[in-house]
Amino acid sequence: MQQRVLYSAGNWENGYLEVMAKYRQREQEIEEFIDLEPVLEGLYMDKSAFLEPIKGVEIRYA
Repeated sequence: MQQRVLYSAGNWENGYLEVMAKYRQREQEIEEFIDLEPVLEGLYMDKSAFLEPIKGVEIRYA
């Protein structure tokens, strides 16, 4: 498993997050996309109720 550090949050759109990631095994940063909907479904959470109030995302510690 590769270890990554997320250090910059980009666009946020109702559960879909665009981030810049740096893997220790690579010199260059890469753009990654994280879809939170399957995670919330796996946790049996109401994704609409959870995601609706979120207007943006920021990473404070990277």
